[in-house]
Amino acid sequence: MQKCKREFRAATGFFSVDMFVFLDESGYDKRLLRSYGYNLKGRRARIRRRYSPLGPRITAIPIICNEGLLDVAMYEGHVNGETFLEFVNDVLIPCLLLFDGFNPRSIVILGKVFILYLHGFIV
Repeated sequence: MQKCKREFRAATGFFSVDMFVFLDESGYDKRLLRSYGYNLKGRRARIRRRYSPLGPRITAIPIICNEGLLDVAMYEGHVNGETFLEFVNDVLIPCLLLFDGFNPRSIVILGKVFILYLHGFIV
């Protein structure tokens, strides 16, 4: 793992911080509420929940750069390869500038979950 980190730093260290754009996926699902908790030693933990109807899973993919949040795409349900490709074409690409070695927002760093979506799309 340390070797991978060193290689990543060596490969990206000479680029300006302004050139990087980061993607990561986040999701929320009401069905994943905790049914356990913590309390003082010897005391039973109580979980109090208000009733709320279960809604759909919501997935968000933010586009983050040194300037802050550029855009965010929200999807109902899970994201698959097709949805991710639509996100890249419709949301991500308009936020990017052409890579010339100096332009800001020209290098994309993906969270590791996106590697699963790219299977079959890389040429």
